[in-house]
Amino acid sequence: LGGREVFEVCFQRDGLWYHVYIGKRSDFARGTLDPRALIASDGALASTAWADANHIYALVTNGGAEALKRLI
Repeated sequence: LGGREVFEVCFQRDGLWYHVYIGKRSDFARGTLDPRALIASDGALASTAWADANHIYALVTNGGAEALKRLI
């Protein structure tokens, strides 16, 4: 992703697919990431992101924003 190594983990819950993308925190700009505040959606596609000291995570689903909110 943009020259950065990112791993993808896919799983299914309640019949919906979710995709988590995980990258090294040091490869991305610093900042506070709150997954509930960062929910973006375009129709059925919804995503969010958060980080800890070592990694940054992005979660995506085609189940819409409400499905994402239930999961996080």
